[in-house]
Amino acid sequence: MVSPAVTAAIVGAFVSAVLGGIVSYLVSSSVAKEQVHTQMELENDQRIREWYERSIALVQRTSDDWWDVMASGEKDFDIDAESTLLNRRDEIREHAAKGRGLGVDDEIVTDLHRAADSLNHAVSELDSGKQLAKIEKETLLPTLDNIEEECQQKDGVSE
Repeated sequence: MVSPAVTAAIVGAFVSAVLGGIVSYLVSSSVAKEQVHTQMELENDQRIREWYERSIALVQRTSDDWWDVMASGEKDFDIDAESTLLNRRDEIREHAAKGRGLGVDDEIVTDLHRAADSLNHAVSELDSGKQLAKIEKETLLPTLDNIEEECQQKDGVSE
């Protein structure tokens, strides 16, 4: 028969091992959760930085398309101004929606929508050079400049 001291030692060792395992599990679980959380934050920060970089590229493409449309009558090539502007408008709206989902700066998202609206307005005024110049001067170019500047200030994005 086993003495009570041996039984107590065995039970104590067993309880100690179980409690040690539980504590170890809780600590490692906590550490793992923290590592996963940190990794998710890093990945989200990277997605946001990439969104700002894509915003700058989109602004530059929009500006290039605008100048191509405005100069198309003066050059030896024809450009489908309506399709060009509408496609860019749609791309800007889609990009703004992605940014809203990422939680980026609302002012930039609003400016992207404003630029898309300017392109939409420009399509309705393609036959009026005077109106296009007004859209360019008063809304489109200042908005594109503002988007580019704001994006460059976010998350270390630079040209």
